[in-house]
Amino acid sequence: MGKRLDRFWEEAVMSPQWEKRRKRVFEIIEVGTKYDYPSRAYDLFNAFCILLNLTTSIMYTFHDLKYKYGELLVTLDEATVALFFVDYILRVWTAKYLYPQLSQPLAIRKYVLSFTGVVDLLCFLPHYLPIFFPSGAVCIPDAPDHPDLPPVPDQLLL
Repeated sequence: MGKRLDRFWEEAVMSPQWEKRRKRVFEIIEVGTKYDYPSRAYDLFNAFCILLNLTTSIMYTFHDLKYKYGELLVTLDEATVALFFVDYILRVWTAKYLYPQLSQPLAIRKYVLSFTGVVDLLCFLPHYLPIFFPSGAVCIPDAPDHPDLPPVPDQLLL
């Protein structure tokens, strides 16, 4: 089984054709020149998704808009967050072209720990955390005898 996987990896994933595709994806998702139309289109689409996500998040905080357009706002939010996730995966996949002087694992590590990598991760991670922590994993310290705080339910105490 291991030899088959190694062979598949060498023939399919590491083939020059896939490397050419990965390089082109990198050129598209990075800020493009004015003559690279797919890259410019991606940049505009990404900016539109960011603005759309911010707009839907703000609109969802208003009770009237939430009541009237709640389903649409949630759908738009989920779609844009999914696009942010795909963007992050593509940037991790193409990190070796962002940092060509490093090996692929080190380039991925450098991107993931960079400012833009952390910001990209924070764009979608809070949305998907409930999948891994369905009960909400909330820790609230007990503050006994504090007059301004309501009592904390026993389930939430540390």
